[in-house]
Amino acid sequence: MITNLPAKNGLPEPLVNKDIIHHSVVDSLQNPRFITWMLIRSLSAFGPIVVTYLFSEGIRSLENHQSIDHTLQIFFLMFVVGLVENIVRLLSKTRLIYLTESIQMNIQQRLIKVIKPNSSNAKEQVQGILNITQSVGLLIDDIRQNGMNGIISFITIPIIMFCQDKKMFVLLCLMILFYFLVNYPFSKSYERTFERYTLAREAYFAELFSIKKNQKYVNRVLKYIKEVSNVTFIGWISLQNVVVFFQFVIVLFLAMDVFHGTKQISDLILIFGYTRESQVFLNQVSSVWERFMEVKASNESLSETMCS
Repeated sequence: MITNLPAKNGLPEPLVNKDIIHHSVVDSLQNPRFITWMLIRSLSAFGPIVVTYLFSEGIRSLENHQSIDHTLQIFFLMFVVGLVENIVRLLSKTRLIYLTESIQMNIQQRLIKVIKPNSSNAKEQVQGILNITQSVGLLIDDIRQNGMNGIISFITIPIIMFCQDKKMFVLLCLMILFYFLVNYPFSKSYERTFERYTLAREAYFAELFSIKKNQKYVNRVLKYIKEVSNVTFIGWISLQNVVVFFQFVIVLFLAMDVFHGTKQISDLILIFGYTRESQVFLNQVSSVWERFMEVKASNESLSETMCS
């Protein structure tokens, strides 16, 4: 059972509270059914990668004037892969909706035992618990929707590019490197800004029925959510411009190779198709990381509230 001790192993109370919150979240996520369906969801993430490859092979078959039966077999296999991917993806997604709600309620039940009902900031603590469970739910939902595709693509696409074209592999790696170099300061800034917004929301809900103080807290919440939106815009536009620049360079190299006859149209379709998917997986990984920053910020704000 979780207890809110003033100190533990010589640690100050804020660190103890962070430890309590951390273990409540991690223990709730270690649900065997949740892990199983997440693994099944990850299998469906291979579908788009395989479909892109099969489409390129179908175009290659047409370019090389192979038999119509061989070409139709490739396109029929692409159709079957698409059907199977849809079934597995949608089945796992719908199962994870229920499990996500269950995990959120589990976290709430664990953390609510820590609150002292008669404390002066009990309302802020309840709102802090709602904030962190909502952040965890959004993180899981991002992974459930598209984040798993991003993680699988992040692992497999560079390997495929390395086997296809070493020059394109180097350009892809440079794109990923610059993307994450830009993303690091953005994520840190987002975490700090979101934490201020979360604290403002906790204070707002604590004074929700106070007519005199309410407007002041409304203005504070709106001020910080505006800061969050500004940071988000600057960060995401910088990330997208990095990707667009490298896509432009890659397509120029591919066009020159096709012009000189060292590559076929099917090669261009395959490599640029995976380059486009690289933008998708980078965005998905960044989106999941952004949600993780929200969970971390909610953890920080709740631990501060529990100590005040």
